Amino acid sequence: MSTNWDDMGARDPIVDREVFKAEAKGDTLTGTLASVRKVETKFGSKIVVEFDNATTSTGISGSVSFWPTQGALDAFKAAGCEIGDELTVTLEELVDTDKGNPFKKFTVEAAAAATDDAGLFD
Repeated sequence: MSTNWDDMGARDPIVDREVFKAEAKGDTLTGTLASVRKVETKFGSKIVVEFDNATTSTGISGSVSFWPTQGALDAFKAAGCEIGDELTVTLEELVDTDKGNPFKKFTVEAAAAATDDAGLFD
């Protein structure tokens, strides 16, 4: 059964985790998917993805939080991930939007091929 990214309960993020921020093409995070939380911010409802045993290309290791952009969220949904999966998140492309901030296109790969057989993201 896949994690339903749209129906996660609202909770405060874990504050003792470092935050992975993908800024350059090729930035990666590899770790065990620990939790997915929906939190309320001053900008509205946001999803926080938390990893254990993580390493990143930016030098972070251990317990890591990742606040996915829409591009990353789409990649998580397409991968059909489950809690406990070993994942690699990669910033594949920065697409110019003519608005100052590029659209970040991500890939998410599981160590074992994951599928969304339940169709939770349709």
